[in-house]
Amino acid sequence: MPYYVDDDLPCMYAANMKSISGNHFFYWMFKSTASGTQPLIIYMNGGPGSTSMNALFMENGPLRVTQTSEDMDSFEIRYDEEVSWLPIGDLLFVDQPVGTGWSYGSHSPTSLTKVGTEFVAFLTNFYKEFPAARS
Repeated sequence: MPYYVDDDLPCMYAANMKSISGNHFFYWMFKSTASGTQPLIIYMNGGPGSTSMNALFMENGPLRVTQTSEDMDSFEIRYDEEVSWLPIGDLLFVDQPVGTGWSYGSHSPTSLTKVGTEFVAFLTNFYKEFPAARS
């Protein structure tokens, strides 16, 4: 699985992963900066309509976005380990349910049972792609 590497940022992966019924959940995972095997910490905002990426950039995630001028397109992204949960585990931010944030699909769940079933399907596929995350 390809990943992004930058000397100033942690190792990270981001993609859409299939759940069921042709739906796809967007995720962004960061590998812990601590040595040894770390637990997987899953963060879900729970929508509807509110992405989990808000936490990534403004709460417990390792990245901070700062506007650098009055121009809306001028910003910088920096790594901030002080407020992040990254030192204690790998972080997985997931936009769910479908239709939240960058997750997409044509079959929106209509009950908590269906939301749970979709997330289990996503997580099963995620662990197939990242088997070391089960540790």
